[in-house]
Amino acid sequence: MVTRVSYKTMRKLKNALFVSVLSVMTSLAVLPLLSLLWSIGFHGIAALISLSDAPLSRGVASAVLVNAFAQSLVTTASSSAIAVFLGVAAAIYSSQYAGLRVGRAIRFTVDILSGVPSILAGMVLFALLSGVSSLVAGVLALVLCMLPVVVRTADQVLVAVPVAYIEGSLALGASRIQTIFATVLPIAHKSLVTALLFVVARMAGEAAPLLIILDGGTASKGSLGFQPLPLRLYSDLTHGGSFPHQIAYVEALILLVTIMTIYGLARWVGRPDRW
Repeated sequence: MVTRVSYKTMRKLKNALFVSVLSVMTSLAVLPLLSLLWSIGFHGIAALISLSDAPLSRGVASAVLVNAFAQSLVTTASSSAIAVFLGVAAAIYSSQYAGLRVGRAIRFTVDILSGVPSILAGMVLFALLSGVSSLVAGVLALVLCMLPVVVRTADQVLVAVPVAYIEGSLALGASRIQTIFATVLPIAHKSLVTALLFVVARMAGEAAPLLIILDGGTASKGSLGFQPLPLRLYSDLTHGGSFPHQIAYVEALILLVTIMTIYGLARWVGRPDRW
C-alpha cells in the first residue's frame, strides 16, 4: 500500500533540508574567521607575556609598539578627516545638486575607482610625491583609498532620505543649503556616521599603499621610522629571528582589537535607541 506524503509534511522536510544546508555553509564560512581570531588572540597574548618577562625586550617592544600605534592613529585620523570631508561634500553634490546624467556619471566613476587595487594609490603617490615626507604621502595614499568608498557610501545614505521631507522643506521657503543642513543631514546622520565608521575600520588595517611608499625609498627603514602598525607588522614578519615574530603577534592582536573596537562603536552608534 502506497502512502502519500501530505503537502505539509513535504514542506517541513524541504524546510529542514534547506536550513541544514544553510547551517553547514554558514559554519564553513565562519570557521576560518573563528580560527583566525583564536590564533591571533592565543599567540598574541602568549607573545605579550613572553615579551613582558625580559626587561630588555619589554623596553624595546614598548617603544616599537607605542610608536607604531601612535603613527597608525595619526595616519588613520588625518586621512579619515580629509576623506570624510571631501567624500560627504561630493555625495551631497551628486545626490542633491547634480542632475540625473551627472549623478549617474559620478556614481559610475566612483564605482570604478572603488574597484581599483589600493596598492595603485601608493604607486601613483610614489611617482608623483617622491620628495614629500613619508607621513604626508601615507595620509594621501589612504585618502585616495578611502575617498571613493566614502563618496559611494554617503551617496547611498543621502539618496535614501525620503523626497517628501526635502520637498516639504523647500515648499516652506527654505533654500537648498538650509534643506540639506536642517533636514537631509539630521535625518541621515545616524546611518551616515555608522557607514563612515565601517569605512574607517576597513582602512585602519590597510598596508598595501604604505608598503609601496616604504619600500620605494621615501621612508626610513629604521625601527622608529615611518611605520604604522600594519606596515610594522609586515616588516616584522619578513625579518628573521624570534623577537620580530613574537612582536608581530602582539601587533596583530593590537590591530585586531582596534578594528573590532571601531566596528563595535559603529554598531553601537547604529542602534535604534541611540540618538
